Amino acid sequence: MTRSFSNRDRSQSRDERVDVLFGAPDDDYARPFTDALEAADTSARVTVSNDSEAVLEAIAGDIDANEHPRPDVVVVDLELFRPDSLERLAECRARPENRHVPLLVIADGDETDVARSYEFGANAYVEKPEEPAEFASFARSFGDFWLSTVQLPTRD
Repeated sequence: MTRSFSNRDRSQSRDERVDVLFGAPDDDYARPFTDALEAADTSARVTVSNDSEAVLEAIAGDIDANEHPRPDVVVVDLELFRPDSLERLAECRARPENRHVPLLVIADGDETDVARSYEFGANAYVEKPEEPAEFASFARSFGDFWLSTVQLPTRD
């Protein structure tokens, strides 16, 4: 699923949309995030993937750039990477060419998950929103910070 949203009053210095990859266990789980970004009128093109291998390929740039651009920001639900692909995510993030893509992890808030997320290269960890209002708040904060405030690296 890919959805594009534009923000007419964008403060980010880049003229193009920001490509966000959301790795989620299913589209229904991702919908509150994409709906909230749309409502916040952000300048994001969000692609949702339910496949941990596809997320790893996108982070590494091992995808058809004409069909799916390399993401500028990746948001993953840790549940998508359990149990064995978590180590593969760490290996992917350890390669220098993959470190520039910001990675945000969403999970249940378990202390072990927090520590492991940062160990495998996450740039941020957010406790998983459960209620639609919490997801909307998370998406607005995400948009305000990652899509408007932060200056993301230029694309290859």
